[in-house]
Amino acid sequence: IRPPVKPRNMPHLIRLLNNTRQNNRIYIRLFGDDYGAVVQGEQLTSLPPSMLNIYRSDRSSGTTTPLTKATFYETDTLSDYAIEGLHLLHLEITTQ
Repeated sequence: IRPPVKPRNMPHLIRLLNNTRQNNRIYIRLFGDDYGAVVQGEQLTSLPPSMLNIYRSDRSSGTTTPLTKATFYETDTLSDYAIEGLHLLHLEITTQ
């Protein structure tokens, strides 16, 4: 789930609008535990602990949001129908 983002400037607003989800597509995301932050609307994942500490200390300014999940793979497919809603399927993958 993506946190809301306030556009910083016109190019950033255009990029946000171009990435808006459409209701005639099925979106599939695989995500897992990973630490990062959303800094000024940009997702930074797999950050080392030293960088996380720097961004955590910047939370008072309101421009940084911590993340505990990261998207590892994302794809979408066209549908003949309008789609509304969300369904999460939790999988646990283990090695044998």
